Amino acid sequence: MDNNSVHVEGPSTSNGTSDVPPPPQQQQQQPADSPRIELQLLMYGLPVILVAGTLGNTASALVLSRPRMRDKSVYFYLLLLAAADTLVGITMTPLIEEFFLQQRRS
Repeated sequence: MDNNSVHVEGPSTSNGTSDVPPPPQQQQQQPADSPRIELQLLMYGLPVILVAGTLGNTASALVLSRPRMRDKSVYFYLLLLAAADTLVGITMTPLIEEFFLQQRRS
């Protein structure tokens, strides 16, 4: 090589490798009939959470509605919280399922 010519290389690290990331690899597409974790969680996990939450809130409501606890406003607010939590869980579950199913379709 000539002393006047300049040889330019790309950025390199101390071990001589290039900092340029390798080209992205194509993701392998799963067959349409293979179960996906999102769908499994949606179909089985969400109902389990809903049932467990409803049972827990019902147990809380039963305890908090005892005559001894009805006298204090804190217990009344906790009773209302348990009722509101149950209503939100019951009304939002179909909306959550519909949202994820629409995401899956598109």
